[in-house]
Amino acid sequence: MSKIKTKKVVNNKNNQGYTEEDNQKQVKWLLIISIIIAIVFMSFYFLTQYIVEKRTSSHNTVNKYEFEDESILLSQMLKQKEEEYYVIAIKPNDPLTDQYNSGLVAYIQSEDSLPVYYVDMTKAMNKQVLGDETKITDDVRDIRLAETTLFHIKDGEISDSYSGANKVINQINILS
Repeated sequence: MSKIKTKKVVNNKNNQGYTEEDNQKQVKWLLIISIIIAIVFMSFYFLTQYIVEKRTSSHNTVNKYEFEDESILLSQMLKQKEEEYYVIAIKPNDPLTDQYNSGLVAYIQSEDSLPVYYVDMTKAMNKQVLGDETKITDDVRDIRLAETTLFHIKDGEISDSYSGANKVINQINILS
């Protein structure tokens, strides 16, 4: 009997019908897509960081009405570096807070505005100032506030003070 020689055909296909070359192409495309997605996310991250940094640096000027940047203790109210400025102490949970804020923002946007500082009355160091009646004195340690008050400070002294919603809003409107 004669032996029949048969050639063994090499099948490069795996169980799913893909060749090794197909698998390598898929891995290559997966890596390319992953890199593109990573670049897009990194671009958004750095763009966001840039925008936040730019916004933060533009809000650090003295004339901007930013509570976080310009918040002071009432006891330090007369010790700011400017010769003339305003200080507002808003009573906690005052329903007119937004109205005060919008009026002061309009004032600050004018060219000849004075700096405005904010006394955060929710801070523990300022809570001791809250009282049943408003009492304004030359000595900051003796000041008591029962309502929102706007102070005009000139040369390290209280030049004027406006207590109560109507007086504060009227003065802010006059300034604007």
